[in-house]
Amino acid sequence: MKGWAYVYKVKRFVTILLLGLLISLQTPVGQFFKIPLLIEHFLKHNEANGLSFMGFLAEHYASGHMDADLDEDEQLPFKQIILFSIGFALVSPVIQSGFSVILLKPEKIIFHKNYNPRRHLAGIFHPPRGYSF
Repeated sequence: MKGWAYVYKVKRFVTILLLGLLISLQTPVGQFFKIPLLIEHFLKHNEANGLSFMGFLAEHYASGHMDADLDEDEQLPFKQIILFSIGFALVSPVIQSGFSVILLKPEKIIFHKNYNPRRHLAGIFHPPRGYSF
């Protein structure tokens, strides 16, 4: 019984790890990992210019901020959001069985001469009508 508990824990850990990876790559949640860069960049500006945090955010996010450290500015969170698309599919295993269905008599479907496969749409879709007042 202990073996199954270990497998369950590993399976749960791997599932959480893959879900975290998927969320961080396919949503802007991964930008939160860049917050230490934001703090470090703010401290650098604070020491140089005595800039408040709100002033720093307004300068870097609300205006077209261009200065010597433009490369560092572009690395700040939510400046450039790049999302990776990971395509995946869940495929269930194919179950082979010895069960088969045999149709005894094929049926023929005979349509009338005036059969129109789009006739049921005639009541819904029609050209606009002109009204005179």
